[in-house]
Amino acid sequence: MRPVPSATVRLDAPRTALREIAKGSAWLLGTAAAVRLAEVVVGRNPLVAALVGAIIVDLGTYRVGVRWDPDPSTGKEPRARAFRGIGLGLGVALVLVVVPLLVAVLAGFATVSAGSPSSSLGFALLRAAAVATRDELLYRGLPLVVAARAGLGPRFGIGYAVLAGVAALALVPGASWEALVLAAAQGALFAVLWARTGVAWASVAAHAGFTLLAGVGLRGGLLDVTWKSGLLGDGPRARGVVALVAAAVAVGMAIAAWKKLPARAVETADA
Repeated sequence: MRPVPSATVRLDAPRTALREIAKGSAWLLGTAAAVRLAEVVVGRNPLVAALVGAIIVDLGTYRVGVRWDPDPSTGKEPRARAFRGIGLGLGVALVLVVVPLLVAVLAGFATVSAGSPSSSLGFALLRAAAVATRDELLYRGLPLVVAARAGLGPRFGIGYAVLAGVAALALVPGASWEALVLAAAQGALFAVLWARTGVAWASVAAHAGFTLLAGVGLRGGLLDVTWKSGLLGDGPRARGVVALVAAAVAVGMAIAAWKKLPARAVETADA
């Protein structure tokens, strides 16, 4: 068999990368459209919509090669990785909420009083986990897998993830520019967590933790925060200086995670 000329290999590589990116983008858009259609069908119940969306995305992205943990080994190690990832993610979420909140209180932008925890926190936690699963698999896991399959490395996947997450939020009516900045910073952080740990757990836990704490948690579930300027919240609700502080904290943690966490390959499965 005659060897393939090196020039041909160089020419084929960009074509292969573009083909994989196009396929990945089609899967992302198609899955997002299916989620939106399902949300319309199930109506206005946010918990049911989030759960259905998470199931659709989990099934759809699995077909592309996205895995919660790509290591097929059995025993204690996968559980240990899951627990480590969840612990790391929840710690990240706590910092993402507490630091901007402290800055807001010290600057006079917010006042804090004790909340009144109730059983609604359980439903809020379930919804936060479903939303995080849906968004992280679709907007972080899928871009990272596409980048790996295209041979472009995790940095491209992280950039792709940031653009995908921001584009999705930009389509939401009423999203502030500060919310878009925060979404970009968080997208980078969550993608770095996934890329460096090699599993979904830290990314999903960080997203779920932030959604819970910055949402119901600051609206009476854990604390009752009165905002005099700006708002720390999930999705399109964030605005003002406090949202930009949260974005800066996210960028700082993304840089720290990239430098400190040991790199692990994001594995893929053939579609």
